[in-house]
Amino acid sequence: MLVHKLDPTDIQCQKLKEFDGMYSYAHNKRQQVILAEMYSREYPKLFTASMHPGWVDTPGLHASMPEFYNRMKDRLRTADQGADTALWLSISRSPLQNTSGLFYQDRISKPTHLPLSWTKPTLQEEDSFIKQLDHLMEKMSK
Repeated sequence: MLVHKLDPTDIQCQKLKEFDGMYSYAHNKRQQVILAEMYSREYPKLFTASMHPGWVDTPGLHASMPEFYNRMKDRLRTADQGADTALWLSISRSPLQNTSGLFYQDRISKPTHLPLSWTKPTLQEEDSFIKQLDHLMEKMSK
């Protein structure tokens, strides 16, 4: 996600010729980060956050990124370890002391962009992303 820029024109990765698990994960994680940041501005009385569980040993990881899985399987986290930060964000008061809209890993806020990676979206790109998302939600609710 850190080197992946928001693509507001293809929010469901439909332009890919074949499925790419790493790309799709990074693409959707970037969207989650953008949504948490936007919601924190739009709803300042609510606490929002995005998070990365770390690399967790799941059937989805095994199926979507088999080469990565085979190289890393002895170092992957358990489901409990992967869920820790999400649960902590949901039930602990500690995150409320931080700014809303941050990105977390291992209960610590982390940067969402690497220096010189050019991944920070413009306001126009964020707006386009939200319009695409709204359109998709309307389509799915019919």
